[in-house]
Amino acid sequence: MEEACCYRSFKNNIVNCRLCTHYCFLKEGERGFCKVRINVKGKLYNTIYEKLSSFSTDYIEKTPLYHFYPNHRFITVGSFGCNLKCAFCLTWSITQVEPEEFRAEYIKADKIVEASKQLKCRGVVYTHSEPTLNIEYYAKIMELAKGNGLLNVFATNGLISPEGLKTICEYIDAVALTVKGNQEFYSKVCGFKFNNTHLLRLIDIFKSKNTHLELVYVIIPGFNDDEKNLSEAIHLSKKADSPLILLRFFPSYKMDKIDSPSEKIMEKALNLAYSKGLKYVYLENIFSHPGKNTYCEKCKKLLIRREGYGIVEWHLEGNKCPRCGTIIPIRGYPYFDS
Repeated sequence: MEEACCYRSFKNNIVNCRLCTHYCFLKEGERGFCKVRINVKGKLYNTIYEKLSSFSTDYIEKTPLYHFYPNHRFITVGSFGCNLKCAFCLTWSITQVEPEEFRAEYIKADKIVEASKQLKCRGVVYTHSEPTLNIEYYAKIMELAKGNGLLNVFATNGLISPEGLKTICEYIDAVALTVKGNQEFYSKVCGFKFNNTHLLRLIDIFKSKNTHLELVYVIIPGFNDDEKNLSEAIHLSKKADSPLILLRFFPSYKMDKIDSPSEKIMEKALNLAYSKGLKYVYLENIFSHPGKNTYCEKCKKLLIRREGYGIVEWHLEGNKCPRCGTIIPIRGYPYFDS
């Protein structure tokens, strides 16, 4: 175990975790809502330090990010635990259980960076479980990665506190921020009454640091595919001036009897986002669809065509539309095998 950052101590060995918006007060021996941080004799410890549940390489589009170093491969790492209890979680077997139930790989931070370089990856994506919860370990990887010219991508539900974010903010190059729905949806489906006002505060921090940001929204038919819920994600995307990626839900965990949304439902959400003024909206978890492509916001020319998680056509000249010269807000150059 590693002593945690972002906590305060009180008398009678009580600690207050300050890492996320739960701000758990814990008596000796108690774990936080996330299950991975524990009070031991009046000190807070991270029980998953240097523990990974997954380690692989993937296209950055799988994170998902569509406007950040397109078609590049990144090392992706995942650990354990989450500070939400989403009934539709795809990775519930590592996020909704006691971390001791699973055999973990212990990997030093420098080995992650070394692997990234050897595999010619552009950087590291922290994902699969909520990366905030292993912040002490990931901060070390991030610092080493940054020093070796690699990029750090943080895929998060956004519950990290401003205090927690300060420990890694200078190392983060891009964020995939998942929005679930409105407050009622969070309370009913995610196990926590969460106010998206906190996400607006995070967005302001990311914008002030010039951190690349894209918002992600999982569409679950009959639960958050209505205009009231979708408008929350659209509003946040407009405030962030960022692309919005609409993910097609797949049955999982406690919602394994719910059908995936039809293309018609996905297209309705896409059209709603465009009608409310968003410039770049995408459909994901669909192999091939015009909604996966990037078009010039002014002349509507096809600029990037995608299939699966890869790019099959690229028509940008630098970062400009070749027809009308409009600048497209894509950070980084694309990568194509020679």
